[in-house]
Amino acid sequence: MSSTNVKDLVFQIAKRNIYLKYKGSILGVFWSFLNPLFLLAVYTFIFGFAFKTKWGGESLASYPIILFSGLIFHFFIIELLSSSSQLISGNANYVKKVVFPLEVLVISNFLSQIFNLLIGAALLSIAVLVTGGNIFKVIFALVIVLPPFMILTLGISYLFSSLGAFIKDITHVVNLASTLFLFVSPILFPMSVFPDVVKWIVYLNPVSLVVIEYRAIAFHVESFSVYGYAAYCTAAFVIFLLGRWVFNRLSRGFADVV
Repeated sequence: MSSTNVKDLVFQIAKRNIYLKYKGSILGVFWSFLNPLFLLAVYTFIFGFAFKTKWGGESLASYPIILFSGLIFHFFIIELLSSSSQLISGNANYVKKVVFPLEVLVISNFLSQIFNLLIGAALLSIAVLVTGGNIFKVIFALVIVLPPFMILTLGISYLFSSLGAFIKDITHVVNLASTLFLFVSPILFPMSVFPDVVKWIVYLNPVSLVVIEYRAIAFHVESFSVYGYAAYCTAAFVIFLLGRWVFNRLSRGFADVV
């Protein structure tokens, strides 16, 4: 299969995934806007108004936007891990085709999840614009942090797709870990609130550093670390290569377990 045909196939399956997700619903793709807005409202009420949470010296009104800037990355990676862990078993008709390139499934699923991330980023940009913030910094921050984050999460998607074919419990583990990922990260609170003894655990969360660096550039509520960013980029490439290698090795047995 030529590279052009593979590219077309990736985009066709990605569009199909987005269509199937909202097929039959009245609001359709509009749910991609409603879901993050609803969760944002809930977290804003609980932490912003009930507990009067502020982000450092920032005003109470700025908390929802800063919070949402972290939630969009959290929502993305949880959805990606959940869909990746069921990817092979849910596409048995493709897996059992001898000539079908199985990497297409991983990449197309990844692109369909990126679609939701970009919708969240668009909502964030609109909120910043409406509240009089600097939208250029918000967009620039996304340009800086998104490439290594995409490489990292694509590598993780390869890993979860290949392991999920053999270990069905991974899907349930992801569902249980989604709340833990949220609280063991600098999404709801600044990194400074975590004791030094547990900060290394927080940094193991794949969204922690990208959220810190993003907010450092966009809102100046965290400190941007060049060394941290360089380490993140390096780790992203390593995990990507590892994930793809594992996927290619294990893909030989996918047809036997689906």
